[in-house]
Amino acid sequence: MIHDLEPNDSKNGGRSVDAITDRDNDGLPDLVEYEYSRHDSNPNRKDIFVEVDWMVEHVDAHYGYVKDIDGDGARCDQPAYDIQFKISNLAKFKVIQAFSHHSISLHIDDGCMGGGESIDYHSFLVFYDTCPGPDNDFYDVKWGNFWDVDNDGKVDSDIDNIHGQFDFYRFNIFHYCIFGSSILTLTQYNTGSDSNSDGQGLDHDDLMIDYEFYFEIDFNNQGENYIIPRVFMHELGHNLGLGEGFGGNRSVMQQRNWNVDLDYHSAWKNINYYYSYLGNYR
Repeated sequence: MIHDLEPNDSKNGGRSVDAITDRDNDGLPDLVEYEYSRHDSNPNRKDIFVEVDWMVEHVDAHYGYVKDIDGDGARCDQPAYDIQFKISNLAKFKVIQAFSHHSISLHIDDGCMGGGESIDYHSFLVFYDTCPGPDNDFYDVKWGNFWDVDNDGKVDSDIDNIHGQFDFYRFNIFHYCIFGSSILTLTQYNTGSDSNSDGQGLDHDDLMIDYEFYFEIDFNNQGENYIIPRVFMHELGHNLGLGEGFGGNRSVMQQRNWNVDLDYHSAWKNINYYYSYLGNYR
């Protein structure tokens, strides 16, 4: 199991972060927010940074037959093409806007800040746990295959072989998100189960969304731009420490006016951190 180090126990780029002022109490030292001010971060306003990578699936050229108006068959050639599981600009805007209504600046780096980029397609990734072998779990992508040299499940840039998609310099500054395909637990992987999750978020840094699944759903005729921002906010909410909004937690969340998108009963309807009777910004 992966246990990312807490901010006051670790280092970022050689800088100790446990003694640096955080005036807006957002978990990011003022020095970091000054360094990222070129991307509109501000030490006097809460900021959240998320690096987003996305899988690209290549589809080989193929051919088939279609029927014309008379019912006769005709050959239809389909050239090779790539499917980009990338969050759209409209979907990004919806999430960013929802946070901004609560004076929080959400910065999504899908390449616009020098980090997010396309990655190779994997038919599945095990999330939350490490899985033996290369190219089969989330951390193989994030940190690189066989990154955990001392096999302690913790990231240490002085010991471990960090060579993945995520730059260690961003550790404890950026959350890391992969838009990809099927998400499995280690148990599901070991048992050969075809059951999988459509989105996962951990209480700290990491989240993954089965974009391939949601991309194929035309929900309310709005497709990815309707579903993806809501699922993204839901899983990011887990990163920020929010639990599921049903069962025993639901009344607590209502009392504290917490995010509806952590409640699966309404996550597909709203994109906000307030309940509808307090005002929705959609």
